Amino acid sequence: MIALPTDKITHDDRDSDRAIQSMNSLKSSALAILLGVFTACGDGISAPITELPRELSLAERRLIDAGNDFSLRLFRAVHNESAADSNVFISPLSVSVALGMTMNGAAGETFSAMATTLGFDGLLLNEINEGYRDLIDLLVNLDERVTMDVANSVWHRPEFAVQAPFLESLRTFFDARVEALDFSLANAPDIIDQWA
Repeated sequence: MIALPTDKITHDDRDSDRAIQSMNSLKSSALAILLGVFTACGDGISAPITELPRELSLAERRLIDAGNDFSLRLFRAVHNESAADSNVFISPLSVSVALGMTMNGAAGETFSAMATTLGFDGLLLNEINEGYRDLIDLLVNLDERVTMDVANSVWHRPEFAVQAPFLESLRTFFDARVEALDFSLANAPDIIDQWA
């Protein structure tokens, strides 16, 4: 299990700094490739998107700032737990969204621990949910020439009663599908893999 530190990133750990620099370089390369793909879509070369189509809300800015910090802490924790010759690929946004969804079913100490881990201290659940909703809408509709779909889901045992407010929050804010599934079925992994 990877222990994710809840403290803010500091720059006194040289190995982590090298890992972060390596990740920043990788992110820059990936961004260049994605921009090349996005600008090459359609009829000819299109101008790259250089600004957002609207101002970000305060909740979105707080989620983005928290998400950036969470991403770096997650990358550091994964790097520190990975073998030196390993090649690991993770999506901090996917991890953040998954934890954001499950926060809707948490309360008390569990909710507080999740909020701290994600950097959402001081935000109400509704602000967090609305921030995710707005960011999902922004990403999905950022470029009309690009098709981007969100694939969020929660699978539970059929005998587990899922509360209606939890279901409604996942559907409303995260475009999530919630399904009951007998995990003892031999094809249960295939069912989950094929739903999107």
